[in-house]
Amino acid sequence: MKIDFSKLSEFFLNKKEKKSFIYFLLDKDKIVYIGISSKMEQRMRTHKSTTDFFTGKKKIFTKIFYLEINNFDDFEIKLLEQCLIYEIKPKYNAKRIHFKILNRIGEKSRKELINKYFPQ
Repeated sequence: MKIDFSKLSEFFLNKKEKKSFIYFLLDKDKIVYIGISSKMEQRMRTHKSTTDFFTGKKKIFTKIFYLEINNFDDFEIKLLEQCLIYEIKPKYNAKRIHFKILNRIGEKSRKELINKYFPQ
């Protein structure tokens, strides 16, 4: 018996689909933190158990929302996170903005990138 492998999909043991999440922590209805992670459950446990780097206090949040992004460009997803932080200014990560990069790309490009993932 002969099997035609050209009609099958090949499975690669060490190949993982590149997937990440951009997430929003909210306290009531206000965004208090924006982040990216490829391991959401683990990252949320970390947020619950650690203190804020700048304040030394636990982050207070009541809701978590996220967008799953598959096969993304590393630079683009990090830039998206920075653009969202720049625009929204959440209290727990507003100090982590890379102003030089964001100023260089300009407001129009920032808004276009955000609208690509979060259409208005």
